[in-house]
Amino acid sequence: MISVLYPALLAIALYFALVITAFYSRLDSPAAGSRILDAFRLVHSLVWTPPFLRHWQFMKNFFSLTIAKLFITWFAVVPVAAHLLSNAPDFVKLPHNCKGAVIVDLVRQASTEAPSPPAAARNDQVRFETLCDFWAIPIGLPFKWELLWLASFLFFLAFAIYLVACPYFVKRFPSYSAYLDVGNSVRWNVWEFYYMNTLPEVRRSIEERLITKEHAVPTTQDVTSKPCVTRDNTYLVFKHDHHTYLFGSPKPDMPKDDQRRWEQDVFWEVFEGWTKSRPLFASLIRGLLRSAGALALYAVAQNIVAALNYIV
Repeated sequence: MISVLYPALLAIALYFALVITAFYSRLDSPAAGSRILDAFRLVHSLVWTPPFLRHWQFMKNFFSLTIAKLFITWFAVVPVAAHLLSNAPDFVKLPHNCKGAVIVDLVRQASTEAPSPPAAARNDQVRFETLCDFWAIPIGLPFKWELLWLASFLFFLAFAIYLVACPYFVKRFPSYSAYLDVGNSVRWNVWEFYYMNTLPEVRRSIEERLITKEHAVPTTQDVTSKPCVTRDNTYLVFKHDHHTYLFGSPKPDMPKDDQRRWEQDVFWEVFEGWTKSRPLFASLIRGLLRSAGALALYAVAQNIVAALNYIV
Protein backbone atom coordinates (compact mmCIF):
# COMPACT_ATOMS: atom_id res chain seq x y z
CA MET A 1 0.00 0.00 0.00
CA ILE A 2 2.83 2.40 0.86
CA SER A 3 4.58 1.70 -2.44
CA VAL A 4 1.42 2.87 -4.22
CA LEU A 5 0.67 5.80 -1.91
CA TYR A 6 4.02 7.59 -2.12
CA PRO A 7 4.13 7.89 -5.94
CA ALA A 8 0.48 8.98 -5.97
CA LEU A 9 1.20 11.73 -3.43
CA LEU A 10 4.21 12.80 -5.46
CA ALA A 11 2.10 13.00 -8.63
CA ILE A 12 -0.50 15.13 -6.81
CA ALA A 13 2.25 17.42 -5.50
CA LEU A 14 3.64 17.86 -9.02
CA TYR A 15 0.16 18.66 -10.32
CA PHE A 16 -0.39 21.38 -7.73
CA ALA A 17 3.10 22.72 -8.40
CA LEU A 18 2.03 23.17 -12.03
CA VAL A 19 -1.16 24.87 -10.87
CA ILE A 20 0.77 27.29 -8.64
CA THR A 21 3.14 28.09 -11.52
CA ALA A 22 0.20 28.71 -13.83
CA PHE A 23 -1.45 30.85 -11.14
CA TYR A 24 1.52 33.19 -10.97
CA SER A 25 1.61 33.38 -14.76
CA ARG A 26 -1.96 34.78 -14.64
CA LEU A 27 -1.26 37.75 -12.38
CA ASP A 28 -2.71 40.14 -14.94
CA SER A 29 -6.20 38.71 -14.35
CA PRO A 30 -8.58 41.07 -12.51
CA ALA A 31 -9.49 38.82 -9.59
CA ALA A 32 -7.72 36.14 -7.62
CA GLY A 33 -10.65 33.76 -8.06
CA SER A 34 -10.46 33.98 -11.83
CA ARG A 35 -6.68 33.50 -11.71
CA ILE A 36 -7.09 30.24 -9.76
CA LEU A 37 -9.75 28.99 -12.16
CA ASP A 38 -7.65 29.96 -15.18
CA ALA A 39 -4.65 28.19 -13.67
CA PHE A 40 -6.57 24.93 -13.26
CA ARG A 41 -7.93 25.24 -16.80
CA LEU A 42 -4.45 25.83 -18.20
CA VAL A 43 -2.96 22.83 -16.42
CA HIS A 44 -5.92 20.66 -17.45
CA SER A 45 -5.48 21.64 -21.10
CA LEU A 46 -1.74 20.93 -20.97
CA VAL A 47 -2.11 17.59 -19.17
CA TRP A 48 -5.25 16.28 -20.85
CA THR A 49 -4.77 17.69 -24.36
CA PRO A 50 -1.19 18.87 -24.84
CA PRO A 51 -0.35 20.58 -28.16
CA PHE A 52 1.21 17.46 -29.68
CA LEU A 53 -2.10 15.56 -29.30
CA ARG A 54 -4.51 18.12 -30.74
CA HIS A 55 -4.13 17.44 -34.44
CA TRP A 56 -2.48 14.95 -36.75
CA GLN A 57 0.31 17.32 -37.80
CA PHE A 58 1.69 17.62 -34.25
CA MET A 59 1.83 13.85 -33.65
CA LYS A 60 4.57 13.27 -36.23
CA ASN A 61 7.08 15.39 -34.29
CA PHE A 62 6.14 13.66 -31.04
CA PHE A 63 6.71 10.16 -32.45
CA SER A 64 10.10 11.22 -33.81
CA LEU A 65 11.43 12.40 -30.45
CA THR A 66 14.20 10.56 -28.62
CA ILE A 67 11.74 9.50 -25.92
CA ALA A 68 9.74 7.69 -28.59
CA LYS A 69 12.82 5.70 -29.61
CA LEU A 70 13.48 4.85 -25.94
CA PHE A 71 9.93 3.60 -25.49
CA ILE A 72 10.13 1.37 -28.57
CA THR A 73 13.58 0.08 -27.55
CA TRP A 74 12.31 -0.73 -24.05
CA PHE A 75 9.32 -2.54 -25.57
CA ALA A 76 11.62 -4.72 -27.69
CA VAL A 77 14.51 -5.37 -25.28
CA VAL A 78 12.87 -5.85 -21.88
CA PRO A 79 11.10 -9.19 -22.59
CA VAL A 80 14.39 -10.71 -23.79
CA ALA A 81 16.27 -9.36 -20.75
CA ALA A 82 13.54 -10.59 -18.39
CA HIS A 83 13.76 -14.08 -19.89
CA LEU A 84 17.54 -14.18 -19.59
CA LEU A 85 17.46 -12.95 -15.98
CA SER A 86 14.49 -15.06 -14.86
CA ASN A 87 16.72 -17.32 -12.72
CA ALA A 88 19.03 -14.60 -11.45
CA PRO A 89 19.29 -14.12 -7.65
CA ASP A 90 17.63 -11.21 -5.94
CA PHE A 91 20.90 -9.99 -4.40
CA VAL A 92 24.55 -9.79 -5.41
CA LYS A 93 27.06 -10.14 -2.54
CA LEU A 94 30.17 -7.96 -2.65
CA PRO A 95 32.96 -8.61 -0.13
CA HIS A 96 34.41 -5.85 2.08
CA ASN A 97 36.51 -5.56 5.25
CA CYS A 98 38.44 -8.73 4.36
CA LYS A 99 41.08 -10.24 6.68
CA GLY A 100 43.48 -13.14 6.18
CA ALA A 101 43.55 -16.07 8.61
CA VAL A 102 45.67 -19.19 9.05
CA ILE A 103 43.61 -22.22 9.93
CA VAL A 104 45.16 -25.46 11.18
CA ASP A 105 43.12 -28.63 10.88
CA LEU A 106 44.42 -31.22 13.44
CA VAL A 107 44.52 -34.78 12.19
CA ARG A 108 43.40 -37.15 14.96
CA GLN A 109 45.02 -40.55 15.48
CA ALA A 110 43.11 -43.58 14.25
CA SER A 111 43.80 -45.41 17.52
CA THR A 112 44.34 -44.11 21.02
CA GLU A 113 46.54 -47.07 22.11
CA ALA A 114 49.70 -45.99 20.34
CA PRO A 115 51.53 -42.95 21.68
CA SER A 116 50.99 -39.71 19.81
CA PRO A 117 53.80 -38.81 17.43
CA PRO A 118 55.48 -35.46 17.60
CA ALA A 119 53.50 -32.49 16.20
CA ALA A 120 55.78 -32.26 13.19
CA ALA A 121 55.07 -35.87 12.29
CA ARG A 122 51.27 -35.70 12.64
CA ASN A 123 50.85 -34.20 9.14
CA ASP A 124 48.43 -31.51 10.30
CA GLN A 125 46.68 -29.62 7.47
CA VAL A 126 47.40 -25.91 7.41
CA ARG A 127 45.45 -23.58 5.08
CA PHE A 128 45.06 -19.88 4.52
CA GLU A 129 41.59 -18.33 4.20
CA THR A 130 40.29 -14.84 3.69
CA LEU A 131 37.39 -13.89 5.95
CA CYS A 132 35.16 -11.10 4.66
CA ASP A 133 31.97 -9.31 5.43
CA PHE A 134 29.54 -9.01 2.54
CA TRP A 135 27.27 -6.29 1.20
CA ALA A 136 24.02 -7.69 -0.14
CA ILE A 137 23.18 -5.45 -3.08
CA PRO A 138 19.71 -5.91 -4.61
CA ILE A 139 19.81 -6.15 -8.39
CA GLY A 140 16.14 -5.36 -8.88
CA LEU A 141 14.99 -2.05 -10.36
CA PRO A 142 13.63 0.65 -8.02
CA PHE A 143 10.41 0.73 -10.08
CA LYS A 144 8.11 -1.84 -11.63
CA TRP A 145 9.60 -2.59 -15.02
CA GLU A 146 6.32 -4.26 -15.97
CA LEU A 147 4.56 -0.87 -15.77
CA LEU A 148 7.16 0.78 -17.95
CA TRP A 149 6.99 -2.06 -20.46
CA LEU A 150 3.20 -1.76 -20.55
CA ALA A 151 3.62 1.98 -21.17
CA SER A 152 6.00 1.24 -24.04
CA PHE A 153 3.54 -1.33 -25.42
CA LEU A 154 0.73 1.25 -25.42
CA PHE A 155 3.06 3.74 -27.06
CA PHE A 156 3.95 1.17 -29.72
CA LEU A 157 0.24 0.59 -30.42
CA ALA A 158 -0.31 4.34 -30.76
CA PHE A 159 2.64 4.61 -33.15
CA ALA A 160 1.36 1.69 -35.25
CA ILE A 161 -2.10 3.27 -35.48
CA TYR A 162 -0.51 6.58 -36.44
CA LEU A 163 1.43 4.94 -39.28
CA VAL A 164 -1.76 3.36 -40.63
CA ALA A 165 -4.38 6.02 -39.94
CA CYS A 166 -2.58 9.36 -40.30
CA PRO A 167 -3.88 11.09 -43.46
CA TYR A 168 -1.51 10.71 -46.38
CA PHE A 169 -1.73 14.44 -47.14
CA VAL A 170 -0.43 15.34 -43.66
CA LYS A 171 2.40 12.80 -43.77
CA ARG A 172 3.50 13.74 -47.28
CA PHE A 173 3.09 17.53 -46.96
CA PRO A 174 3.89 18.58 -43.37
CA SER A 175 4.53 22.14 -44.62
CA TYR A 176 3.87 24.35 -47.64
CA SER A 177 7.53 24.15 -48.63
CA ALA A 178 7.23 20.33 -48.77
CA TYR A 179 4.19 20.79 -51.00
CA LEU A 180 6.20 23.03 -53.33
CA ASP A 181 9.17 20.66 -53.36
CA VAL A 182 7.00 18.01 -55.01
CA GLY A 183 6.47 20.40 -57.91
CA ASN A 184 2.66 20.53 -57.85
CA SER A 185 0.95 22.85 -60.26
CA VAL A 186 -0.97 25.85 -58.94
CA ARG A 187 -4.06 24.06 -60.21
CA TRP A 188 -3.55 21.10 -57.89
CA ASN A 189 -4.98 22.83 -54.82
CA VAL A 190 -8.42 22.52 -56.38
CA TRP A 191 -8.01 18.77 -56.57
CA GLU A 192 -6.71 18.61 -52.99
CA PHE A 193 -9.78 20.52 -51.83
CA TYR A 194 -11.98 18.11 -53.79
CA TYR A 195 -10.30 15.00 -52.35
CA MET A 196 -10.27 16.37 -48.77
CA ASN A 197 -12.00 13.63 -46.79
CA THR A 198 -12.95 15.11 -43.44
CA LEU A 199 -15.95 15.60 -41.19
CA PRO A 200 -18.92 17.44 -42.75
CA GLU A 201 -18.76 20.23 -40.17
CA VAL A 202 -15.04 20.68 -40.78
CA ARG A 203 -15.50 20.86 -44.54
CA ARG A 204 -18.32 23.34 -44.05
CA SER A 205 -16.14 25.63 -41.92
CA ILE A 206 -13.36 25.53 -44.53
CA GLU A 207 -15.84 26.36 -47.27
CA GLU A 208 -17.00 29.32 -45.22
CA ARG A 209 -13.46 30.62 -44.86
CA LEU A 210 -12.76 30.20 -48.59
CA ILE A 211 -15.91 32.21 -49.28
CA THR A 212 -15.04 34.87 -46.69
CA LYS A 213 -11.54 35.28 -48.16
CA GLU A 214 -13.08 35.43 -51.64
CA HIS A 215 -11.08 32.43 -52.74
CA ALA A 216 -14.44 30.96 -53.76
CA VAL A 217 -16.81 33.39 -55.55
CA PRO A 218 -20.56 33.21 -56.20
CA THR A 219 -21.55 31.77 -59.54
CA THR A 220 -24.65 30.78 -61.49
CA GLN A 221 -23.02 27.65 -62.91
CA ASP A 222 -24.26 24.21 -62.02
CA VAL A 223 -22.57 22.19 -59.30
CA THR A 224 -19.81 19.99 -60.68
CA SER A 225 -19.27 16.43 -59.48
CA LYS A 226 -15.49 16.85 -59.78
CA PRO A 227 -13.01 19.56 -60.82
CA CYS A 228 -13.24 20.67 -64.44
CA VAL A 229 -10.02 21.26 -66.37
CA THR A 230 -9.95 24.02 -68.99
CA ARG A 231 -7.22 25.73 -70.94
CA ASP A 232 -7.00 28.62 -68.47
CA ASN A 233 -7.68 27.01 -65.11
CA THR A 234 -9.11 24.14 -63.07
CA TYR A 235 -12.29 24.86 -61.13
CA LEU A 236 -14.88 23.24 -58.90
CA VAL A 237 -18.43 24.46 -58.30
CA PHE A 238 -19.92 23.51 -54.93
CA LYS A 239 -23.07 24.38 -52.99
CA HIS A 240 -22.95 26.09 -49.60
CA ASP A 241 -26.05 27.34 -47.73
CA HIS A 242 -28.23 27.02 -50.83
CA HIS A 243 -25.80 29.09 -52.89
CA THR A 244 -23.27 27.93 -55.46
CA TYR A 245 -19.65 29.04 -55.47
CA LEU A 246 -16.80 28.61 -57.91
CA PHE A 247 -13.38 27.72 -56.60
CA GLY A 248 -10.67 27.72 -59.25
CA SER A 249 -6.96 28.10 -59.84
CA PRO A 250 -5.03 29.90 -61.21
CA LYS A 251 -6.86 33.16 -60.68
CA PRO A 252 -7.31 35.21 -63.85
CA ASP A 253 -5.10 38.31 -64.14
CA MET A 254 -3.43 37.63 -60.77
CA PRO A 255 0.33 38.38 -60.50
CA LYS A 256 2.55 35.37 -59.92
CA ASP A 257 3.58 36.41 -56.39
CA ASP A 258 -0.04 36.98 -55.39
CA GLN A 259 -0.94 33.63 -56.92
CA ARG A 260 1.63 31.89 -54.73
CA ARG A 261 0.33 33.63 -51.59
CA TRP A 262 -3.19 32.61 -52.58
CA GLU A 263 -2.02 29.03 -53.11
CA GLN A 264 -0.28 28.99 -49.72
CA ASP A 265 -3.39 30.22 -47.96
CA VAL A 266 -5.55 27.60 -49.66
CA PHE A 267 -2.98 24.90 -48.87
CA TRP A 268 -3.24 25.58 -45.13
CA GLU A 269 -7.03 25.56 -45.28
CA VAL A 270 -6.97 22.13 -46.94
CA PHE A 271 -4.25 21.03 -44.53
CA GLU A 272 -6.46 21.90 -41.55
CA GLY A 273 -9.29 19.89 -43.03
CA TRP A 274 -7.06 16.82 -43.24
CA THR A 275 -5.64 17.32 -39.72
CA LYS A 276 -9.15 17.18 -38.27
CA SER A 277 -10.12 14.06 -40.21
CA ARG A 278 -10.41 10.51 -38.83
CA PRO A 279 -11.20 11.72 -35.29
CA LEU A 280 -11.85 8.22 -33.89
CA PHE A 281 -8.32 7.07 -34.75
CA ALA A 282 -6.89 10.33 -33.40
CA SER A 283 -8.87 9.91 -30.16
CA LEU A 284 -7.64 6.33 -29.82
CA ILE A 285 -4.03 7.48 -30.21
CA ARG A 286 -4.59 10.21 -27.62
CA GLY A 287 -6.04 7.68 -25.18
CA LEU A 288 -3.15 5.27 -25.65
CA LEU A 289 -0.56 8.03 -25.25
CA ARG A 290 -2.26 9.38 -22.12
CA SER A 291 -2.28 5.90 -20.58
CA ALA A 292 1.36 5.34 -21.55
CA GLY A 293 2.32 8.71 -20.10
CA ALA A 294 0.48 8.02 -16.82
CA LEU A 295 2.23 4.65 -16.41
CA ALA A 296 5.62 6.12 -17.28
CA LEU A 297 5.16 9.00 -14.83
CA TYR A 298 4.13 6.55 -12.13
CA ALA A 299 7.33 4.56 -12.76
CA VAL A 300 9.34 7.79 -12.54
CA ALA A 301 7.59 8.63 -9.27
CA GLN A 302 8.49 5.18 -7.92
CA ASN A 303 12.10 5.82 -8.88
CA ILE A 304 12.10 9.19 -7.11
CA VAL A 305 10.50 7.70 -4.01
CA ALA A 306 13.11 4.93 -3.91
CA ALA A 307 15.90 7.49 -4.16
CA LEU A 308 14.36 9.60 -1.38
CA ASN A 309 14.01 6.55 0.85
CA TYR A 310 17.68 5.75 0.29
CA ILE A 311 18.72 9.33 1.09
CA VAL A 312 16.59 9.48 4.22
